Amino acid sequence: MATSVDSSHPSTVAAISSSAAAPSNSSTAAVPAPPPAAEPLPPSIEGFDKLMDQEVKAFVNASEKIGGLVQQQAWLHTLPFTENDLT
Repeated sequence: MATSVDSSHPSTVAAISSSAAAPSNSSTAAVPAPPPAAEPLPPSIEGFDKLMDQEVKAFVNASEKIGGLVQQQAWLHTLPFTENDLT
């Protein structure tokens, strides 16, 4: 191991020397704790998800059959509630 520390800092030289000589023991590394169990969703969120999955999806599907401006407006209506982007 090459170092460029001058001898005017003996504590630094000693620290570098001792860290280079110390063996690393990675087999005794701490095992991370498992993630906590997911909490159930509040009833209001479950209700919103149900509304989006049933009623709004039916509205969007019907608008796709009509097409044109109706389809575009239905799709734009869902944007604030989904992960869609404008591309």
